[in-house]
Amino acid sequence: MSKQINFFMSLNTQTNLLNKISSKNEIILIKRKFSTELPEVFEIIDLQKILKNEYTIYICRMIDFSSIITKYYKTHDGWLIDIDRSPVIEFSASRLLDNFHTRGRFYVIDKYFSPDGRIIEKSQEFKKWVQYVFGVFRRHLKYDESSFDYYDSDVKRWIEMSEAKLGAGGMRWEINIRGTS
Repeated sequence: MSKQINFFMSLNTQTNLLNKISSKNEIILIKRKFSTELPEVFEIIDLQKILKNEYTIYICRMIDFSSIITKYYKTHDGWLIDIDRSPVIEFSASRLLDNFHTRGRFYVIDKYFSPDGRIIEKSQEFKKWVQYVFGVFRRHLKYDESSFDYYDSDVKRWIEMSEAKLGAGGMRWEINIRGTS
């Protein structure tokens, strides 16, 4: 009852594709954790800065913002979005760090179980929008059937040039800095 796309993308590709989906829809980028019950939103002015500083954000259509449900988590000492019940897409950024490139993902829940065991489906409009967003990313990336991940050409080039190896259970590409195999 959830869908996800795992990917390895450069910061520029992520920024360009998020700009592409925001130009067709009025979207809001929401912080992962906030100090009050009301979700805190980012200004969509500097996407590169957001993606450099935040690993996980939520993407929401402006018309769905009032439908977001939040919960307080003592273990996080803050409020988080209830992704099961809220019309949002979780976006975890793919990042190039010192000697490795981390995998990112889109994750969405389109139906869930109510407390009494009934299946609750999110709206058809939300599901259509999710298909659109996933489609934009799929059309601009290459799918690798062996890893089930999507790649942009910048990351593929970095992997080849640096002779990186897939590590951490497929979660990142790593450069062997010790000089051993």
